[in-house]
Amino acid sequence: MKKTVVFAFACGLFVGLAAAAPACRQLEAGLPHEVVLPFPQGLPKTVRVLPLSFAGDVAYETNAVRLCLKDPVRLRVDFGGDAPTQTVFVRPRDTVTPRSTDLYFAPGTHQAGEIVPKAGTRVILARGAVVRGTIRVRRADGVSVVGGGILDATDSGADAALTVEDSSDVQVSGIQVFSPSRSGSVGLSLSDVSQVAVRGVFVQATGEAIRLTGGRVRNVTVADVDLDCGGTNVSVVATGANADVRGVSVQSCRLWDALGLPVSINAAGADVRTLTFSDFELDVKPYSGRAELPLFAVAARRPEIAFRRFRLLGDKLPPVAAVESQLPGAVVAEDLPAFALRSAGAGAVRVLHPRAYVKVVTSNVKCPAPWDKTPQHHWTARSPRLFAQWRTMQPDILSLQE
Repeated sequence: MKKTVVFAFACGLFVGLAAAAPACRQLEAGLPHEVVLPFPQGLPKTVRVLPLSFAGDVAYETNAVRLCLKDPVRLRVDFGGDAPTQTVFVRPRDTVTPRSTDLYFAPGTHQAGEIVPKAGTRVILARGAVVRGTIRVRRADGVSVVGGGILDATDSGADAALTVEDSSDVQVSGIQVFSPSRSGSVGLSLSDVSQVAVRGVFVQATGEAIRLTGGRVRNVTVADVDLDCGGTNVSVVATGANADVRGVSVQSCRLWDALGLPVSINAAGADVRTLTFSDFELDVKPYSGRAELPLFAVAARRPEIAFRRFRLLGDKLPPVAAVESQLPGAVVAEDLPAFALRSAGAGAVRVLHPRAYVKVVTSNVKCPAPWDKTPQHHWTARSPRLFAQWRTMQPDILSLQE
């Protein structure tokens, strides 16, 4: 087993890691890894490893946190303000071979400013590369942004770390993205795009993690992503009365601190068709003072949207997870946690398997006995009370004895 000691207050300890502003650690490939976060003066009172679905072993010792990382993973160790938060990445080795036509960023720190690739360009952020700046793909088809490196836009002052606008056939894969530190900034902004694929990325944003916007958004796939943001995780904003948003698939998302809205669709004057959001895992902070946790909000003229398999992870969860739909349409909610449905349009949301539990009620209805002459034991006397109880309980399965 490889053993790596990570000092909680230092950067640049690993080959291929520069002093990145987000205090991140990027480990060499080769598993398993044992990572030790030492605290000579004693472990802080609060230690959280996110996401909660992290597949590995965590040991809290007197003066250290010890992590055994068994698979390629992205995780954050949060000390509740008593020490700087640590972000740890373990990824397979790069499989991208640079070509002479590529825009290649080798391991190390690069003060890049704004990168504007031309059509057909492949931008490679190698493992261990920290690119300080932003990437804007504008009216350029066939662009790829790939690799295992870091796009650090925290000091850029821009609206988004990576922007794709008025472009098609664009791929973003494998990178870690840190949005500008200004309030409300976006990690990935996709505007008026078609044929876009975002796979295997990590996004940390002060505002929205991924935003799809514009009058034309077609055939966008987002898969296998980790999102850590202060606002909405995935936002779809259609602009214009004739906006055309269709063919959007967002799947296999891990939301690290989902106190913001996981999914928001704001297209009140437009059609949004064949949108699917599936297999979301939401790591929720300990619940305090909120009556409910909304899973998604929809405002569209005639939506065709499906939400499937949203799973909440955490020790203390909100008692109610709510679904909102502001206008009528075909919205399907399937295999979601327990929630209360709020809808301004009758029939706007069709709920399939809305609860994460099944309510079973069993009753002994007591068959008539010829020797029992007590009037209140007769079925005619007991049946109204039983039916009233069942209507109140609303069981999924009713079991009757005798």
